[in-house]
Amino acid sequence: EAEAELRDAVARGARVFPDGHATRGIFLASLGSCLAAEGAKAEARQVLEEALPLLQGSFGADHARCREAAQTLATLR
Repeated sequence: EAEAELRDAVARGARVFPDGHATRGIFLASLGSCLAAEGAKAEARQVLEEALPLLQGSFGADHARCREAAQTLATLR
């Protein structure tokens, strides 16, 4: 259920927010973390690789959201 809600949020975010917007990165990172927890490693990696540059561009690499996404991504490589 969480995965479906997050996929919906990502889709809506893509329609509402411009490219590069922080909210799109947040939605993607949340979906990536969910997928990682479910064991869908390849898809989680792809989603987090899309999310991380958006988060870093908005918050800076040292921000907690960026560190969390990067740490999750590192476990998937």
